Amino acid sequence: MYPKLSTVVVVFTAAFAVEMDGSHARAASLVNRLSAEFDDVVVYSHENHHQFPWTEDAKEAFRRRWPGVKLVTEPYTRSLGRVASLKNFAISLFPKKAAQLLRMRIPKATPLFDELKTRAGAFVVSYKYALSQLNGVDTSRCVVDTHDVLSLKWAKLEDVSPISTNVLRKLRGEIAALDATSGVVAISPTEATFFRIMLSKATTFYVSSWDRPKAEMAVSPKTNRDFDFVFVASGYVMNARGFCGMLARDGEWLSRYRIAVCGRICDDPDVIAAVAPFPSIELLGFVDKIEEVYARSKAALVPVDGTGLKMKLISALASGLPAFASTQAFEGLPPGYDGAVFPINEAAVRTVLDDDQNLAEARVSAIRYHAIFNASGESDAAVSAIRSVLSLPSA
Repeated sequence: MYPKLSTVVVVFTAAFAVEMDGSHARAASLVNRLSAEFDDVVVYSHENHHQFPWTEDAKEAFRRRWPGVKLVTEPYTRSLGRVASLKNFAISLFPKKAAQLLRMRIPKATPLFDELKTRAGAFVVSYKYALSQLNGVDTSRCVVDTHDVLSLKWAKLEDVSPISTNVLRKLRGEIAALDATSGVVAISPTEATFFRIMLSKATTFYVSSWDRPKAEMAVSPKTNRDFDFVFVASGYVMNARGFCGMLARDGEWLSRYRIAVCGRICDDPDVIAAVAPFPSIELLGFVDKIEEVYARSKAALVPVDGTGLKMKLISALASGLPAFASTQAFEGLPPGYDGAVFPINEAAVRTVLDDDQNLAEARVSAIRYHAIFNASGESDAAVSAIRSVLSLPSA
């Protein structure tokens, strides 16, 4: 008789309780959902993450937010990094060996993770790269919340062709690793379609949000909105690149509007230099209660490139702010955003922001679309898939 493995392990490699990044918001909503669905949920992470380490303050923030969820952190060593790189390269060469290669481990390198594996029935892993960073894992017990198509994201970051040899090799390895798992979660409709075409074994789920569907909220009464736009972004290079590019293209007419910029993007030297000629742009830095800035703003700006869904856009819509977004940000949205999300161009901005009636209608549309978005995904089916993984016999 095999023992029942009942623990659900959420793998996210950085500290995320304070939500300094859009991916942190996604991970936090995942923990919220799973801790409500399962009795024993553990978060496993890298203590010494290069950008968001688990400091004592970060751990305390986690404990305050999820008192019933255990946090397990271990150092991510150079040896583990070298083995992860080896796994990735080998999988791209021998894709049929992906499951076997992802079981590779360094003995005694991660004693806490080794102990966790003795009782873990299912692993919900954020990002494909964490599969190879784990010190050996049974991929049949893994569901991966992808966040992005990583190989295409890398191509955008490096500004190389998506059909270059390096990108195609990375894509081959990425698809092989994901197809070795039990399930794959896509964050946008386009990526869900892509994974369903490319994967032959793993089941794909489209999860727009891990939150349970909520009733449509009422539009808040009009208050003193001293910002025309708010842009919330982390220090991720694609955020800075998109914002600076927008100012270079559209800065002349945007200078007529007051813009609040929030988040670690405010520390980027390129962003600081780009906004210097624009007294109408205010860099507020990281804001603990972003809803207070939303309440002071008429609309949101989302001038970003990359892949996946832009959490900053969804956060703004949830607060009743219509959004003006880049072409790529549109691509991550399910249908129904007409009247709530607009392109970044002078005519669209003037039509909405310079007319109180149009702005009021756009705010109503933003709330309605967020309700559609919140209910559009397959989070219930993904949770059921995790339950099915828990029921697998232990090895």
